[in-house]
Amino acid sequence: MNNDYLINPDVITWEQDILGEDFFNHTINLGIDPDGETDIVATLIRYQPQQPAKNQVAILYLHGMTDYFFHRHIAEHLYHYGIDTFAVDTRKCGRSLRAGQSAHYATDMELYFSELTTSLEIILADHHSVIPLAHSTGGLIASLWLDHLRRTRPDLHAHIAACVLNSPWLDMMAPPAVTKTLSQVTRISHAHRPHVVFPGGKLSTYGESIHISEKGEWDFDLSLKPITGHVKYLGWLHAVLLGQRRIHADQIKTGVPTLVLCSTASQLNKAFNPASQRSDTVLDVRQIRMWAPFLAREVTTVQIENALHDVFLSQSAVREKALNVTTTFIQHILATKNSIEKN
Repeated sequence: MNNDYLINPDVITWEQDILGEDFFNHTINLGIDPDGETDIVATLIRYQPQQPAKNQVAILYLHGMTDYFFHRHIAEHLYHYGIDTFAVDTRKCGRSLRAGQSAHYATDMELYFSELTTSLEIILADHHSVIPLAHSTGGLIASLWLDHLRRTRPDLHAHIAACVLNSPWLDMMAPPAVTKTLSQVTRISHAHRPHVVFPGGKLSTYGESIHISEKGEWDFDLSLKPITGHVKYLGWLHAVLLGQRRIHADQIKTGVPTLVLCSTASQLNKAFNPASQRSDTVLDVRQIRMWAPFLAREVTTVQIENALHDVFLSQSAVREKALNVTTTFIQHILATKNSIEKN
């Protein structure tokens, strides 16, 4: 146990998770929703095939929009290399969605900092180093959160060894003039009617490319991750745009070595076709490549050929490469860190 923190792992209750054997979850009560819906919770999931946990390093997985943690294969792969896996389904997402709530609805990306910091403190009770691994919108949130920790909680940030971002959402997939107009619309809506539905953002092509009932191989819960995506709201989109704007203004730094993974090609706004299973059909990888260097002093961007939007859901050989790149990066960072500490 890490005695520097007040959370005693013995008082955290873990229940069997929906992923089955060796997966457990803990409900984090967050109380009153600042966005005016029913009381909110987050869910921390852990993979623990052996008790007690013996590894000192863990990842904290953060999902994207219309997403939740179901990536058993990531946890199993990393455990083989001595890395534990935790994941958080944030408020109103996945396991944490409750009656009377709009899925994934939040009007400020900073609201997620609460469950992320609590999750980090729980993990640090019996681990020394944590590496956030975040996907898509989660990649944006994780970048903002790490910058916040760096500035306000250096004691916690000191335990963040690195960061891995899987196709982070760093810009709108539209011409600058369109994004500017969208920013103006969402700013007005955020002030007066944040719960207005955004008419765009259908993700059926991506959903078809990954779910087992369509053209993919993954048997995730369609009530938690529907093929066409959850409804998006202008208040939420406004929050995303504000976060992206801070990155573009060079105001956000993770403060740790950061690995950015993405595909080599995008295919946006098209019906499903063979290329949909070997490209990013959600984000523009050129934008990811352009903005990634803004996230930290030390950024490594690796484009994975034939990868999907979630590179870890790509076809077998492709996702294996992504997992190996990630593992090699983490091992290098940890070896360097250990060498520095010994000297």
